[in-house]
Amino acid sequence: MKRLLTVVLFALLAAAGCEEGEVLPPTIMIDVSPVNVGVRWVSEDVNPIHFDLQLYNTGDETLVFDAVEFRGDTNCAFTFEGPDVDELIGQESAFIRGWYDPTVIGTDQIAMEVLSNATNYPEMVVPICGRGVEEGTVLVRPAVCELPPDDQLDCPR
Repeated sequence: MKRLLTVVLFALLAAAGCEEGEVLPPTIMIDVSPVNVGVRWVSEDVNPIHFDLQLYNTGDETLVFDAVEFRGDTNCAFTFEGPDVDELIGQESAFIRGWYDPTVIGTDQIAMEVLSNATNYPEMVVPICGRGVEEGTVLVRPAVCELPPDDQLDCPR
């Protein structure tokens, strides 16, 4: 419900600033940033944490994704699929599905970089984080999401 209200609010704000018939250029928004996927035990017996990210085009013109890349996953803890489309015609959204499966104890910090023709964020960078803990651990504070350093190595896939 909160996501729907956010989209409606952006649409109303965009419409309020336009003259009738004016076409808005492509603009990109994400449903949440930074993305904290939570805490998960480091164990072979536990399923990965599943999460979905939603990208919106709040403009009228077509938003085209040039690239969606993930960097800084040194521990190979994250897996992604998507986005499910290459472009968004005005007011549409796309989904990226993710899984967090930590392999070591500690915080995992990565960055999702979305390159597009958006006029507001042509190079959108979103921090994504999670924390792996020893099996049986309870009541652990989630990680604080920060962007990894630009030179941080990535998971060799």
